[in-house]
Amino acid sequence: MAEETTATADDQNAAEVASEDKAQEADNSKPERSAESYQQELEKLRKESARYRTERNELRADAEKYREIQDAEKTELQRAQEALEAERTKANQYQVELARSKALSKYGISEENADLLGSDPEKFDDNAKRLGELQAQAAKRATPPSDYPVESLKPGASSREDAPDYSFPASWPVNGKFAQHN
Repeated sequence: MAEETTATADDQNAAEVASEDKAQEADNSKPERSAESYQQELEKLRKESARYRTERNELRADAEKYREIQDAEKTELQRAQEALEAERTKANQYQVELARSKALSKYGISEENADLLGSDPEKFDDNAKRLGELQAQAAKRATPPSDYPVESLKPGASSREDAPDYSFPASWPVNGKFAQHN
């Protein structure tokens, strides 16, 4: 009996598999479409596409106007921001120049040495102090001594009126743009 139930169960499984295969084949096989059905579907899609194109074209003008308005507003805002930034830059430059001028006048530094202070307003005072000290030391120093010794120079004398000039011998000819024409 065990053999009969096993055989019957195998037959039922085989029958189920066969019926599933037939159902799958039925699902996979669609009825053939005719050329007319394709033409009808194509016409339907063309009409739908034409409707979307007309809607797009109607809304295009509105979208352009909106973009122009947005750009105009954005441009005005950008102009205002750029002008504000330019004015802030000018104000900062004037503050730096004011701090530099104060440091120059406080330590008695000449205008020609103003660029030696640097560009950082926080360091102007320290730099000006050092520069003022250097400038004062340079002013105390005497002119550099001559390269040529002066004969019979007495101590304490700075120069001699009748000392010969050895800078350029008169016997050398001078040609070119530096020549003196009489």
